[in-house]
Amino acid sequence: MINLTAPPAVAAPVFRRDARLDALRGAALLLVILAHIPGVPDKLFQLRTFDVPLMAFCLGASFAVSSLQRREAFGAYLYKRFIRLVVPAWVFGVLYLLLVHLTAGETFTGGKLLQCLFLLDDVGYIWVLRVFFAVALAAPLLGILARLGAGHWAGRLWVLAGLVGAQALLLLLGDRIAPPLVKSLFDQLVATPFGYLPLAMLGVFAVSHREKRDYAVYAVLTAALAALLCLWVSRYGLTFQAFKQPPRDGYLLWGLTASLGAFLVSSIPFVRGLLAKQAWIGWLSRHSITLYFVHVFFLLLTQNLNLLWWVKYPLIVFFSVLAVSPVTEALFYVKMYEALVKGLGRRVFGRR
Repeated sequence: MINLTAPPAVAAPVFRRDARLDALRGAALLLVILAHIPGVPDKLFQLRTFDVPLMAFCLGASFAVSSLQRREAFGAYLYKRFIRLVVPAWVFGVLYLLLVHLTAGETFTGGKLLQCLFLLDDVGYIWVLRVFFAVALAAPLLGILARLGAGHWAGRLWVLAGLVGAQALLLLLGDRIAPPLVKSLFDQLVATPFGYLPLAMLGVFAVSHREKRDYAVYAVLTAALAALLCLWVSRYGLTFQAFKQPPRDGYLLWGLTASLGAFLVSSIPFVRGLLAKQAWIGWLSRHSITLYFVHVFFLLLTQNLNLLWWVKYPLIVFFSVLAVSPVTEALFYVKMYEALVKGLGRRVFGRR
């Protein structure tokens, strides 16, 4: 059961990382980087679209694990998410705008800074961080819904169906908004973040139940989702990307199916044990946000190189990992960056 109101324990237990979530988060990051490489074949590009849904799934699951192990208060949890997600996104956004201004001649305007502040779509792929922080803000709602769905499968299914239905109503409301600017802001700040809540909720449910019977039921649910997905694909084809923002229809269905299926595979005892022995997977997961930011700079630096996608992709991954490697982490500029992030976080939250 997830406790959102209990105060932090005086002597908090050591947090144990879940190797499954580390592996899924790392895989999602690699798929996101793949999405940004020009020339990727369309079928592969469409199939990798469960990347951000998988991240939302992991975010919900991580919230559940943190709540179960640490009994962490919501304020402390939100502060950590703000430091990890929003402040680095602001720093990155400003650096990105400066780099684009210097390399491509785009004007550095106050409007661009506002877009950066609200993590809107037009600034260096940082919209993903807006989605993740919105999911973190919804943690109390996820906790309430987790309690409603606890103890019986019908309740969990009704909770998931209710979130999907609420997203459908938001999409209908968005279609009735006439002014383009208002509709764009509604889609970006309301409908898109909310669309990932069903995936985060599924992550909460999946990681909170560990009985063999639970995994069997999740396998049946995955099969049912896969059957619905096949029906959808038979009508619309592999066009998941077209239904991404705000999330709806086949994109949500594919995200739910692939995320739950990947979680079940990673939960097989042999697979889970194998993942737990791979130290690099934990490193990749711990540094996923930094790697996400760094890869964008390498995309900018290599945008004029005429390379095949399957050549550029491993190069971008390699140099991004190299830039965030343990050796590079010891460099002075990384220490300055960390101090800046923590300093901004203390100013916003008033914490020491």
